[in-house]
Amino acid sequence: MTNYREILRLYRQGISLRGISRSLSCSRNTVSQVIQKANEAELTWLIAETLTNQQIEIQLFPDFYLTQLSSNEPKTLINRASTFFLGSTI
Repeated sequence: MTNYREILRLYRQGISLRGISRSLSCSRNTVSQVIQKANEAELTWLIAETLTNQQIEIQLFPDFYLTQLSSNEPKTLINRASTFFLGSTI
């Protein structure tokens, strides 16, 4: 699993994308995509450091999580995800 928290932390420290990818053994494309998605979601390290890796992943890729919820999942799970996306849990 990609360590989103660590990518954002290292990026905040000024480490290059290549340096982050080497350090975390992931591709530069992954690092670049995470940074781009974080910028689009206005997710700064100050916010990210208070979140779990899974919460960061949900913030970065909300469409993926909504499509992964099957119709058998309770509606409360969908409501919790929607609330999280709206930022009321931050």
